[in-house]
Amino acid sequence: PYGYTLYQDKPVHSIMDTDFLSFESDAPLNIVSTSAMDRSQERLYDFIVITENNRFIGTVTIKNMFQKAIDMKVMTAQQQNPLTGLPGNTLIQHKLSEIIDKEDYYSVAYLDVDYFKAFNDSYGFEKGDAVIKLLADILTEFIPTRQFIGHIGGDDFILIFDSLVTEEDFNEIKLLFEKAVLNFYSKEDIANNYVTSINRKGNIEKTPLIGLTIVTLSNTEKKFNNVIEISEVLAQLKSEAKRRKVTRFHSERI
Repeated sequence: PYGYTLYQDKPVHSIMDTDFLSFESDAPLNIVSTSAMDRSQERLYDFIVITENNRFIGTVTIKNMFQKAIDMKVMTAQQQNPLTGLPGNTLIQHKLSEIIDKEDYYSVAYLDVDYFKAFNDSYGFEKGDAVIKLLADILTEFIPTRQFIGHIGGDDFILIFDSLVTEEDFNEIKLLFEKAVLNFYSKEDIANNYVTSINRKGNIEKTPLIGLTIVTLSNTEKKFNNVIEISEVLAQLKSEAKRRKVTRFHSERI
């Protein structure tokens, strides 16, 4: 009652708070939450004002903001490949749909590790996982952060660019990976330049050392209407590239 009597006849500007935390609506959630938690103890749980073009559009509570952050982390974790931490199939399809809808120039690169199964069978899944992580680390280091790196699964990766690229743009990545992966082989296999393994029919066969197949497409060559069309073309390009490698290897062995 005393407080009401004290302030009832005063203008609202005499009691309003003008020193509040405010962010534009497109501010990253982690930046907003960090700033909110840096406030003094008595103001720690005050509302955060949200604006758009400097016009008030609403407020958000600390509780709701952190709950959303937790939900986003859980969702992201569910959609990431558990081995590499890179976006998985759901996020890849979403990103592909996004670039198709924008109709700006874009490129998609498909990366596949050659002869990975033979290596995995000969050296074990732990070294196989290490090879996949090696490629993921190289891609993360060399692909600009604003471009998209996805891990389809197994030894398949996909890169999405908002610019035009070709296979030649990946020469450095290819050479670096194929050189680094030699550290996982025995000296004998490196000297032979192949791995001896038993195929599904029980026959001994010689398989080349791990390599990297990279194929690319862009919407300058063809207009793609959906993700399925992109996937089909990439699969065809990959099959043709791998067939050429197999043919060349057998020719060299003969």
